[in-house]
Amino acid sequence: MASDRWLVGTPDLSDWLHFWKLKHGSKGEGFDPAIHFKVRHKQHWTPDRGPGFYEVERERQKRPSLVSTGRKAGKSRVNFSRKTRLFIHEWTRDFFISALNTRLMYIIAGLFVVYLLVFFFFAIFWYIAGQVSDTCVYNVPNFVSAVIVSIATQQTIGYGNMGPNDCWWAWLIIWIQTMVGLIMDAAMIGIIFARISHPKYRGRTIAISDSAIISRRDGILKFMFRIADFRRTQVVEPKVRAYLYTWGEGRMTAEGEFIPVRVESLDVGYIDGMMLLPVIIEHTIDERSPLIGHTFDSLVAVNAELIVTFEGTTEFGNPFMARQSYLPTEIHWGHKFVPILSKPPPGQTRYQVDISRQASNFSVGLHDVEPLEGLEMLPVSQLSRLVASKALRTVPYPLLGENTLCIADSMCLAPDEDGKLALLFRVGDTYPNQHLETVVRVHFYRWRPKRKPGQSGYPTDYDHFNLEVGYEDGRDRVLLWLPTICKHVITDESPLASWLKPSGIMADADATIIVVLEGYQYSCSQNRMRMRMLNVLDDVKRQHGFCPIITRPADSPDFKPRVNWSRFHETMPLADMAKDPYAMSPTAMKTNVTSLTSTDGVNGPADISEQTMRRMIEAAELKNQRTVAPEAHSMHLTPDTDPASTFRLRNMGARPRLDTLQFGTASPPGSTQNSLQMDSNVGMRRGRGPSNLQRIISGMPLNKDANNNV
Repeated sequence: MASDRWLVGTPDLSDWLHFWKLKHGSKGEGFDPAIHFKVRHKQHWTPDRGPGFYEVERERQKRPSLVSTGRKAGKSRVNFSRKTRLFIHEWTRDFFISALNTRLMYIIAGLFVVYLLVFFFFAIFWYIAGQVSDTCVYNVPNFVSAVIVSIATQQTIGYGNMGPNDCWWAWLIIWIQTMVGLIMDAAMIGIIFARISHPKYRGRTIAISDSAIISRRDGILKFMFRIADFRRTQVVEPKVRAYLYTWGEGRMTAEGEFIPVRVESLDVGYIDGMMLLPVIIEHTIDERSPLIGHTFDSLVAVNAELIVTFEGTTEFGNPFMARQSYLPTEIHWGHKFVPILSKPPPGQTRYQVDISRQASNFSVGLHDVEPLEGLEMLPVSQLSRLVASKALRTVPYPLLGENTLCIADSMCLAPDEDGKLALLFRVGDTYPNQHLETVVRVHFYRWRPKRKPGQSGYPTDYDHFNLEVGYEDGRDRVLLWLPTICKHVITDESPLASWLKPSGIMADADATIIVVLEGYQYSCSQNRMRMRMLNVLDDVKRQHGFCPIITRPADSPDFKPRVNWSRFHETMPLADMAKDPYAMSPTAMKTNVTSLTSTDGVNGPADISEQTMRRMIEAAELKNQRTVAPEAHSMHLTPDTDPASTFRLRNMGARPRLDTLQFGTASPPGSTQNSLQMDSNVGMRRGRGPSNLQRIISGMPLNKDANNNV
């Protein structure tokens, strides 16, 4: 059975005791903890606000919050003192908005009461006018007749056998009551119409998940929640904002002012402007996030509350909003949202969004989450520390507008091309050329065994050095078109000069190296930064080098450089570099022969002869034959982080390899060369004649034009 952690939130001791009794009492037969936990709470499931489980838990656990969840999601729970005076102030100074925010049944009841009072009020004057003089009002012998005259005057339904005569007093009463009636009709009709057509009801068709998650996506820690729009009409300019409220013990400023609460904004980044499908909003927890360093325990300690606001405009131009609140116990660590999207089955043309499906007598849908695979069933306190500290060795997924900068999680200490000892590290951008003016900085912190006076005269515990990474004359910019290995050459003037001795690196075993990668992202006009902290003892590998991950154009199926991002962080001993299978071309890997078109396999300069270059030019016509995926022409460097299928190109067997075309002499049956030879024969049988590439393979002379050009 799948984990029920996503259903019960954070159970207390009584929940676990109840769980244990039920499980051992039934001996595990027919026991579903999700059902046994959730049946205790009365369900109020709605598509936009979920089952209301967390609303009941807040009331049961007496957890304070600024904004409600569940049935009253988005409503402020802040109480102001002197409610009576504030109530009078709101109705006298802001009557229309106060009336709009009143429940419709109260508005209708107030309408009846107000009109009835006005009718009786003017009936008093009609009755007095009828009793004083019969010439002003006729046939008004009692107060009931006066009320009928008052209603007939204000609603213009006709007087009948009773009514006013030619009298100035009657004229004055008719004029005053008519004007009062017009004002009342206008106000009441306006309030009721605005109340019925209020755009806030459009917010009830916007669903914000009643729980959030903090988990990792492609190794990046993120805070996520889900939003969906049930209507088919488009929301104009949707915006999502998120804020973190932290209380704790407050803080005291230098001037003695006490600040009890801290409010910080969370950057939620990109949102689908069409809102055609449910979208999971992400907030990256990095150095710029107020959630950096937080765990479940720390969020509970500061009484944290995350409030999410959705703002949009209807197609009629009316703004509206929806709001949701998350307490630490409603944020699930190491989880993911339940999939609710499905493609149309064969024979149908509509995509499906299952906002609530039934499973084991409880609903599973838009608001529900489930644990990630591979995580242990730990208490939420331990699980949050595990998720926050442990990341898979991966790289950011290549998305436009996201921070796709990456830094390897280890360094290598090895000789460089000139034989000098160097500290090597690898940086890259999984979405190439998205960042401009990229800068690499390396900081070295050496801890002192004893506190000594620093340069400023104050005692310090460490020495800070900036490591030169090979740039001169201020040209400290990196073009991350391909992953780059940066190096700091260790010389006698280097802060790491002691590492030239065998025992020097052990003296800095507890030192810290910080690599900072900064760049300007032109797609969203923002500065992006990626930082990684490395420990010398654990993360610096001696006599190692980074695994080759770049495939040269000569060895690529579409003659474009390729990057195997799944090995971005991997290192290997220098003695094993020559044996690495990735240092061979794909064809050489099959025959266990090193590629003849490169001296170093991948990263070195290719020794391409004139004949090879000529054949590469001839092979350019393959670009129009669609023997790879249609998106291959735009996949210049669009990597995939899946190690099992790095590029996901289709029909690769139909494309000839360059080294096979150039140096292949005897090809086994079914090889690329034989298949091309058969294609050449087929082409000649169809009367089209062989292409220049096919002529090169078969040894035929190339076609030449009148100017003797190939």
